[in-house]
Parts: sequence; structure tokens; C-alpha cells
Amino acid sequence: MLCGGCETDHGFCFPTGREVPLLQYVPVFSQIFLFRNWQTNIRMIRKRRKSLLARQGYPNGFSFTITVASNYDQHIETAQVIAQELKEVGIKADIQEVEWNSWLEDVYNHRKYEATVIGVDASTLSASSLLSRFVSSAPNNFINFHSDSYDETYQKAESAVQEQERILL
Repeated sequence: MLCGGCETDHGFCFPTGREVPLLQYVPVFSQIFLFRNWQTNIRMIRKRRKSLLARQGYPNGFSFTITVASNYDQHIETAQVIAQELKEVGIKADIQEVEWNSWLEDVYNHRKYEATVIGVDASTLSASSLLSRFVSSAPNNFINFHSDSYDETYQKAESAVQEQERILL
């Protein structure tokens, strides 16, 4: 993140010590993109999001709960940032901290949740160990992702003999 509070060739910098919501973070590579009107752009993005919510039938936003394991500070803090960002467009996100065993049982195994924050890894360093969990019928697809196109593409990649073909899929 850039800092210093100046507007120079490299874009907008934030004053040191000022809390800045996630939507306003400027990555170090911003000198490539020249974010000269960053604050104006953020306001326009928020307005557009509110407009999209209204068009989808939520002119006053809505509420939901993010369930996170209480033993992972990074997940709790991420949920807090998400809740703060959503609040700016009228969406209220409550955070429910639960014990790890409860998270595993209720969220992962039984899919009883509205939203969650968790890190997902691969049990082995292979693409299939990570990507297989998103196949619609996978027992560990705890986010209930469903896409016939993804399932078909994944199956083609799994049956491909040539490594280059799998990579392209």
C-alpha cells in the first residue's frame, strides 16, 4: 500500500495513520494505472452498488450472518472488513464466532450457514486436490457451488491424457 498523502505521478497516496476501508487500498503497482481520482471513483462505485441492489429488489439493503471459527483471528478480521465494506452500501453483516468443532460440523459438514470466511487449501500440491472440491457432487463442496459447465470442464481435464491439454482446460 502506498502512503504519504500526496498526489504525484504514481497515483493517490493515503495519509499515514488514517484508517482506510479495504475498498480504498491502493496496491503498490498503482503507478502503472494512475489513480488520480481515486476518492471520486470510490464514491461512484458505491453509488453503482446501491443502484444494483435496488434493481435486484433490495433498495434498503439486507442482513445476513457470516459464521467464522473463533480460533482464527485472520478469518474474524477478514469478516470484520467484509462487514464494514458491505455496511457502506446498506448491507448488514452480523458476525457469528463459533468454536472450530462447531464450524466443522455445522458449516463444513452440514452446510448450515449464510456466509463464512475460511482458507481452502489442497491436501497435496496438485490442481485436482484443490479444484475437485468445486465439482457440484463433491462431498467436500461445502459452498454448494454448482456449474454444469465447470463439472464438464473438470471431467475433461481429469480424463485428458496430455498435460498441456489439462492445463488449457
